Amino acid sequence: MTLHAHVLILGLIVNSLAFALTNEMPGGLIQTAEKGRTSQYEIVITPLISHGVSLGTELRYDWAKTVGVGMGFLAGSKGFTLGPSLSWALQPDRDDQPAFAILTSLNYFDSNREKYLVTKITPLISKSFVSLWGESSPYVGLSLLYYRGVGTVPDALSLKTSLGSQFSTKVMGELKLWVETGFYFFQFHDLVFGVSYPLGNEG
Repeated sequence: MTLHAHVLILGLIVNSLAFALTNEMPGGLIQTAEKGRTSQYEIVITPLISHGVSLGTELRYDWAKTVGVGMGFLAGSKGFTLGPSLSWALQPDRDDQPAFAILTSLNYFDSNREKYLVTKITPLISKSFVSLWGESSPYVGLSLLYYRGVGTVPDALSLKTSLGSQFSTKVMGELKLWVETGFYFFQFHDLVFGVSYPLGNEG
């Protein structure tokens, strides 16, 4: 059995054991396991529907072929989140082999009622498909989230499954479109849309 299959099975097990919050942190992954070119900045804008409407933005920088960093902010009807992220590409997308990466982030989450510091770790798998009209890159991620309550708010553990895809066409140039769905404990949680565009590229 492959590493990817083990990751998916582990996610399903944790999904059945972890404790669910009544007010989960909104937001999507909106990225594949494949890194961009070295020294490339990218701006990502993500409107989403999650028991209300929110709007997020993130600035990313791929400073190596395998490592990228980012800073994101999201605000809406469920409160707001703010924090940095780190992505580490462990396996490239080659032939029949999908790309594999680990994403991590640390967010301050103010849910209008309770406040948390949220640590998120996400194994991510993606695969690109090229056609005459352009390219699509479906991906799946399993996010383990640890909510550290601020003040008297209790800690909690949760797991989220994210399924999405990136789309680009020859007409759009380097502009990319995204769509993603998120599930907490097998229940639909959010629908995320995304637009991303590189701001600079040196290599």
